[in-house]
Amino acid sequence: MIGGNTELIIQSLSKDVVYDKNGKRIIDYASKEPIVGWLDLISGDSRYDYKAKIEDSTHIFISDYVDLSGVDIEESRAFIKGEIYEIKYIDDPMELHAQLEIYLKKVGGQTGD
Repeated sequence: MIGGNTELIIQSLSKDVVYDKNGKRIIDYASKEPIVGWLDLISGDSRYDYKAKIEDSTHIFISDYVDLSGVDIEESRAFIKGEIYEIKYIDDPMELHAQLEIYLKKVGGQTGD
């Protein structure tokens, strides 16, 4: 059991299209259950050839395994401690269903509610 001290909330783009009074589309996200784990900053240089999405990441979130197979990372984001992160890659190392490694890129903002 990994445990953790940080909650990550995955927010997926709502399928319902909503417009404001001026006809502009309102981008709305639906939150999933929080995942508890550890958030760490990725730093340093790489001497290995990793996938570009991992190299583009600023943080990694490690947690116990949760089935996220239905999450479309192109239409989702992560919300942690008031900050928004782009989800770059979700890894289930060796497909053992023991832990998750979620690679994130901090994009800022505080509109995760």
